[in-house]
Amino acid sequence: MIRARRTRANAKSDFWIGAQLSSHRQGETFCETWYWTDQNRLMTFTDWDFGEPGYDGCAYAKFTNGLWSTSGCDIKKPYFCSVRPTINVCPDEWMLLGSTKACYKVFYEYYHWQAAEYQCQNQSAHLVSIHSDDENRFVQSISQAGYYFGSSAEGISKTWIGISTTSNDSTNYQWSDGTSFDYIKWQKGEPDYPKLEKCGQMDADPYQNITAGLWSNGVCDTPIRNYVCKKNSTIVKIFS
Repeated sequence: MIRARRTRANAKSDFWIGAQLSSHRQGETFCETWYWTDQNRLMTFTDWDFGEPGYDGCAYAKFTNGLWSTSGCDIKKPYFCSVRPTINVCPDEWMLLGSTKACYKVFYEYYHWQAAEYQCQNQSAHLVSIHSDDENRFVQSISQAGYYFGSSAEGISKTWIGISTTSNDSTNYQWSDGTSFDYIKWQKGEPDYPKLEKCGQMDADPYQNITAGLWSNGVCDTPIRNYVCKKNSTIVKIFS
């Protein structure tokens, strides 16, 4: 449906709207019905000019006053297109981040990196990939315990993220979901011990001199307190 009196502010001539005449018989009765071409919906709002609609099959809005009139459908006129708005939705218990339009969920299970990635894949997801400061802050905020761990934080302040490498020289890190490795937030001195520590983790809570939200590499077979999965949201059209 179109409120042509408002839309005409952007028009410089008469223009087509998405209303069309449907003719059909019901027994001995000949019926004509105007409907919207999107979803073949019957009209619940009309704005016809005086004496309209006529018998031509398509409707247009007049540039002079925005009211509707009819014309033969083969006449060339400018037109406006209408696109239905959409929203991005996540499954229950998953959280949507508006800037990425992706869904996230924290799982509180002491798994090593590969087991955590496997569990994410069972949810049609992967361990989280991170591509901006905004996303990094979000992942830190949802995975934190919310307090300072002091000096004994190994494993209990950390969250698995989707970084891993197969190289022995701290290069060729990649995200498990295959997205570009275009953002980093390593702690100072990290990644280190490349022959031993090949999987990425975030310190979601601060400890010692470590700021929450920074990354380090760790031993892939070490269970840590939680992990974050990420997957695409579902795009849903809004129908009025």
